Order: sequence, then C-alpha cells, then structure tokens
Amino acid sequence: MEAFVTALQNPGIGLPRGFVEHLVRHLMENEELGSFVGVLMDVIADKIAEPGQDLTGVNLALANLCAQKDIAREMAATHHFQLSENVTGATLFSDTLLGKLFFHNIPREAFVLDNGSNLVASQADPELARPGDMQQLDRILRQQRVVAENGSAALHGLVRTMLKEPTLRDAVLNWMGRACDLNMDKLKTAVAHGMSEANVSPDLCMLSMLRLLLKLCEPFSALDSPKGAKLAAKVDLAFMTSGLRFSVAKDDRLALSGEKLDRWLDERNLARIQQFQAREEAEREAKAGSGAPGTPGGAGADDGKSFGTVSEFFGLTSRVAHLTVNPILSRYRHVHRVIERMQDELKKRKQAAAGGGMNAAMHTMAIATLTAKLQEHVLWSLQMNALLFNPDLVTPLLDFMRLQAYSICAAAAREAGQPGPHVASIPLPPPPDDSLVAALPDHVVEDVTEVLTFGSHVHVNPRTHRGLVDEMSRDAKEDFLQLIVVFGGAPKHVRNPYLRARLIEALAIGLTPTDEKRRGGHAELAAIFEASPLAAAHLAPMLLRFFVDIEFTGSHTQFYDKFRYRRLAGSILEFLWDMAPYRATLVEASRDVEFFVGFVNMIVNDTIYHMDEALTQIKKVKDLQTRLADATHDWGNPAEMRRERDEQLLEQTTNHAKSELEQANGLTHMLSYLSAEPAVREPFMTDDMRSRIAEMLNYFLLHLTGPRQTDLRINNMEELDFRPDEMLAKLATIYANFSANDGFAASVASDQRSYNPAYFSKAVRVLRRTGKVSQDVVDRFEAFATAADAEAQRLAAEEEDLGEVPEEFLDPLTYELMRDPVRLPTSNVTMDRANIKRHLLSDHTDPFNRQHLTIDMLEDDVELKAKIDAWIAAQKAKSGAGGAPPAPADDAMDVAPPEPPAEG
Repeated sequence: MEAFVTALQNPGIGLPRGFVEHLVRHLMENEELGSFVGVLMDVIADKIAEPGQDLTGVNLALANLCAQKDIAREMAATHHFQLSENVTGATLFSDTLLGKLFFHNIPREAFVLDNGSNLVASQADPELARPGDMQQLDRILRQQRVVAENGSAALHGLVRTMLKEPTLRDAVLNWMGRACDLNMDKLKTAVAHGMSEANVSPDLCMLSMLRLLLKLCEPFSALDSPKGAKLAAKVDLAFMTSGLRFSVAKDDRLALSGEKLDRWLDERNLARIQQFQAREEAEREAKAGSGAPGTPGGAGADDGKSFGTVSEFFGLTSRVAHLTVNPILSRYRHVHRVIERMQDELKKRKQAAAGGGMNAAMHTMAIATLTAKLQEHVLWSLQMNALLFNPDLVTPLLDFMRLQAYSICAAAAREAGQPGPHVASIPLPPPPDDSLVAALPDHVVEDVTEVLTFGSHVHVNPRTHRGLVDEMSRDAKEDFLQLIVVFGGAPKHVRNPYLRARLIEALAIGLTPTDEKRRGGHAELAAIFEASPLAAAHLAPMLLRFFVDIEFTGSHTQFYDKFRYRRLAGSILEFLWDMAPYRATLVEASRDVEFFVGFVNMIVNDTIYHMDEALTQIKKVKDLQTRLADATHDWGNPAEMRRERDEQLLEQTTNHAKSELEQANGLTHMLSYLSAEPAVREPFMTDDMRSRIAEMLNYFLLHLTGPRQTDLRINNMEELDFRPDEMLAKLATIYANFSANDGFAASVASDQRSYNPAYFSKAVRVLRRTGKVSQDVVDRFEAFATAADAEAQRLAAEEEDLGEVPEEFLDPLTYELMRDPVRLPTSNVTMDRANIKRHLLSDHTDPFNRQHLTIDMLEDDVELKAKIDAWIAAQKAKSGAGGAPPAPADDAMDVAPPEPPAEG
C-alpha cells in the first residue's frame, strides 16, 4: 500500500497506463473496493501527519484517486467523512483526512532567529528585546503568510476535484457543516477567551477552512465584475435557515421567534430540504449518469431544484466566518489586556526578586510560571497576526461580507415588492409571517459589522494609514452603506437593539473619516454619501432616533454602552453636518419638536454626566500629583509600595479623566454647531429644556472661571487633552448662539445654584486675552452677560415682591413656585409641567411611585393654576410694583460650587 501511495504522489515513478482502472474493476468484482479505500485513506492520513511532510505529493495522490468516481464514492463512506457521534471539534482536525489537510500550525520555533534570539520571549518581556527584532518579526510574519497562502491554493485545487463527484461532494460539505456544529461553543465567552478549548477546533485550523471557503466563493463574491454579479444572484438565503448542513435550532433570528419561526420553517424550508434531498438521492442512484455535477463557483449548479452549489458555499462560508472571526477577535482583545497585566506583574516580580530577602526564591519561581504563561499568550497573538491580520485573507473576507450585505438587501427589496437588487425606499413594510429576511440568523448582520470594523484597521501599507475598507471600490462601500441605512433604524426587521447599535458602530469606524489619520479620504467618502438618496433622506433622522433609543436597550451594561454608541453616532452626525442634503434632513427632523427635544435631552444628560465625571477625575489627578510631589509626605511602611500604588492610581485616574473629557468635548462641540443653525434652535429653547441648558452651561462656567478653577490646574494637561481655554470658548459660543432667544437670559439668571455675573465678566476677559473665538462671539457673549445681569436684578425684585410662597404652590421636587401645574394621574401628585416633562424625557415613570407615565397622560390642574395666578397678581399689587432690587455682589468668588444640574 505504501508503494502504491508513493507511486500516486510521484509522477516520476508512475504507474502503468490503466493500472488504477484495472485495480478498481478487480476490487469491485471481489467486493473489496470499500475495505481497500478505507486502508488507503488511513495510510494517506498518516502521511499527512508526518512532521515536515510536503503535501504537494499527497494532494496529487488524492487528486488522482478522486478522479476515479468509484474510489471517490468509497472515500465518502470512510470514517474520515462519515463522522462518529464521539468526534469533537478538537479530534475532527486530528483524526480525519480532511481535518489533517486543514490542520495548520505556526510553531514557536518559527520565531527563533539564526542568532538564537527568541522573538516570542522578547515580545513577552521587553527587557529581552534587541535592536532589529521588529523588522525580523515582520519578515517572519510575511513568510508565514506566504506559506499559508501556498498551502491554501494547493488545498483549493484538491477540494475542487473532490467536489466534482456528487457523493464525495456531499460528504465534504457535510464534514464542513459538522465542523460548524462541533464548534458552536467557540461563541461562549470562556472558550472565546481561550479558557476552555478542550472540545473545540484550533483557531489556526478554523482559519485554514475559512480561507479555503473564501476561495470557493471568489467567483461569485466579486460583485464588481458582471460575471460575479450574475453568479451572486444565485445565492439563496433560505439555505441559512434550512438546517441542511449545520444545525440552526439555536440561532437567534433577525426578527422572528416562537410560533412565527416554526410556521416559517414548516411552510417553506421543509419543501426546500425535501427537494434537495431528493436530488441528492437521484444523483447517488445515477452514479456516473449523464447529468453534469455541480462544481465550485456555481458552474453546473441546479438552482431550480435545490439550493445549489453557490448557496451552499455561501452558507457554509458565512457560518465558518461567524465561528472564526468573531471569537478570535474577542479573544485577541482579551489576550492583549492579559499580556499587559502579566507584563506589569512580571516587572514587579523581577524587582522584588532582585531586592533579595526571604521571599526572593518565591518570586523567582513565580517569574518562571508567569513567563511560561505569558509566552503562550504572545505566541497565540503572533500566530493570529500572521494569519488573521493578513490582507490576503481580510480582502476576500470583506468581499464576502459585501456579498452578504448585498444579498440581505436584495431579499428585503423583493419582500417589499421592490424591483431590486437594491432597496429603493424605506421604511420597509413590516415583515410578513413567511419573511425569509426576518428568519435569517442575526449573525449575518453582526458579522458584516464585525468585519467592516475590523477591516478598517488592517492596512496594506501602514505608512498610508488607510485600512482595507478605505481601499474598497465605491460600489462596495455603497453596498455596506445600504445595509446600515436600511436596517439600522428598523426594529421590526432587526429586533436586537445591540445589533442595530453595531451597525452604527460599523458606519462610524468603517465608512466615516472619524480618525484624523484618515481625513485624506474625507472627500471620497462624502461623495458616496451625497450620491445616496436613501441615505440622504433617512440616515440623519435614524441617527437622532438611535441617540434616544439606545438609552433603553434592556442590557445589563446599557448605562455604559449608550455613551460609547452615542459618541460614535455623534461623530457621524458631525461628518454629515457639512453636507447640504444631510443638514437639510436634520433641520427638517428638528421641526418635530417633541421628537427633537428627546434628542436634545439626551445630549444635555450625557454632557452633564461626562463633564462632571471629568472634573471630578481631574481634581483626583491634582490631589495625586500633589501627594506624589510632596517629598516630606509620610509614606508609611513600606513607603515604596504605597508610592507605587499611587502612581498606578494616577495612571488609571488620568485615563478615566481623558476618556470623560473626550466624551464631554464631543458633546459640547455638537451643541455648538447645532445651536449655530437658527432653524434648529427652537427645540433647545422649549420651556422644559431652556432652563436645563442654562443650568448646565452655568455649572461648567463656574468650574472654568469660579472659585474652584484652581482645582483644574494640573501638570501635563496636554496628556489629558484638557484645554480649559478652548472649552471656555466653546461654552461662550453656545451662550452666544442661544442669546437671541427671548427667555434664555432669564433662564440663565434664575439659576440660583451656579449663576454669578462675576463668572461672566472673568470669562470675557479670558476670551479677549486668548483669542480662541472670533470678536463677534466675544461681543455677543458680553452683551448676553449684560442682559443676564439685568434679568437677575429683575428676578430678585420680583421674588422680593412675591414674598413667601404658600406651600401648596410649590413644586414637590424643586420647591419652586409652579407656573403651570399638572396632575400626575398615577400618583395624584401635582407638579410644574416643565419639571415633570424634563423627568419624563429620560424616564417614563411617575417619580413618586415608579408607575408608567408619559407626557400625554398629564392632566392640567386648572383650578390650582387659577389660584397661583391670582396670588401672584395680588402679591404684585400689594407691593405696588416693587422697589429697586438690591445690587448683587461684585464678585462672589468665595461661594462653594453647587452640585451639578440634575439629569432629566
């Protein structure tokens, strides 16, 4: 048998013409072909596993055998393809012939240089690094990518040969489907982070299978070519829900669940599965019949009667990508955090061991254990850098995800009765009960977002700072944009709010120039957005709605998630604001005052939160810097450990402050450019929002120019990207923009917690000195400050005229005089309309009993309002229009700063 295999894989040795055919006939006559092929497959599988084996000859031997249809059919019947129930994801690639062909590894020795330098060790412990190590590492990564590409090309040719025989083709595709089922645990967090890998396949093997499947899909994922687009039309997404090759029982669907999902599967896919199985059975009976078998790339696929080869390749590739890319990227992020922590610990252990003492031996043992674990993580990371972060893999992966996005939109267009393949208008009608798109596994959308985001960080040439997404064709970017616009604001079609948030994330990171390094592509991307009527009409309003809706996702992490996704949405809005069609739709959206006020409320809430957090953290940074700089400070015992702890805390607090400042700066910037547009100002200046914005601005101004401004004077402010002068300029711009509103000065002046005319005077002096804003803004800000001062004097006189307010006229939450009382039907409590509306913008519950409450449920308290109006009139009459109010103090810098304004 060994000699036979050797002859098959070495054309120079050769076999007599017709020998294999004669052997097959002889074995079939004696009913021994099956056992012969079984032994033959075991011998070849053993050869594949031999260290250093050149698979070129093995591939040639297998190709020669597969060319014999009878042998190919018997190959499909061996244990290498007919998998037992006991097989696991791990044994799949170690115990089967196809698994061994897919098996790929980059050993630790690959990173050892000729001079003995170990790059795994030097990457794990920077103290061991030598000059030139990074260049050597880059060379090795490129070499490993070439090896992987050559192996994949050879395997692709072999698998294409296997797929020509129907029975073997069915076995190969079933094997891949079983690989998917056996690796579903990769989606679990513990497994994805590498903590429980016993029963799943190695990441490198899954990447090898993904690379092969992407090659099989290349003919129809090349949508920019006419031939590719024609083949892509054969993709039948129903395969993704059929359960034919892999189980779909535990899939989360885009929009269907429960009874509707069961009905969809019963009514549509069952017939499709039966059709497919009938065709496969007919092919097996016909054996070498006249019908042309399906071949890779769609040639010969009989899509009229079954899903077809194109759809099967598409479905398997989609599934394998889901089980490979997402878990690896999740683990990669986790591993890099672990590496950083372990490197810090290693450094401390080395310092402790060097200090000697009774614990030195313990530290030395810990160093050895820590180093071994650290190098394992580093080796895995380098392997992924070589294969996953490889442009030769990511480019076809992006092409495939573009096809996936294109196919989903084409299916949605058909279900909406639109000609397609592109969606012509949205919103789409609600999905029918038998909607294919609604029944798709939701990972088909999630994977598009993951790869689009990931692909923007993989570079062909790092010096250009342009990711692979930047290098895609304009048509490709338009296909991705279409998916985001159609489904990003469609909760009836994408039920999971987190998934819709991921679409926004992909848009921000992948398709808008939010990174300064990519600003060179601004004009190119702007042209794509401006050329999309669908995006121009719907994207901006969708982002506004998202900004509000992300507040309520139901996730246990929604409080922190919402800030990140709003920051991304804000970066997109800033990009769109400079384009006339998008600004027009934003202005139009602001005319729906009730809706837009909800958006404004979220901006104000988040700005208050982030700015207050930033100011708090900056104060902590200052305290830590002072303590660390105090040479006379009593560090206690042991002193060095306490100092080290403070240094670590300073680093953490600095990072926290920087993050909060980034968020706050982005939000204040949004307020400045939105408030500069006269048509958009109205929703900001409604009765229930005007006072909130005034209180927020006053609170920030107090910190920048008030008595505690010295708390913000820290060392290395540029490290935090903290620029108080620029922040003050932004606040002054917002004040100036809103100054045209008749009631804004009164709202600013009535803020008893933070308003002080001295802060405005100082702000004017700073603005003139720094020149951070135009003279026009400074003049308007100064004029507004004068108007606010006059309003403060008027309000003081009015308050004196009214005297003590009866308790029944006071709002129960703010203890201020109610001007427009309304009754809360859920608790029968009366509040001022502006105050309860402010609360309900963020929380649809009664503040007194937490029952559901909305603005439209409020009831006017006409009788109480009449009493209040009559009392006010009587008090004013009694005072005789009042006297001149007392003049305010010239400078109240000695007052303590108040609490931040309450969120709505």
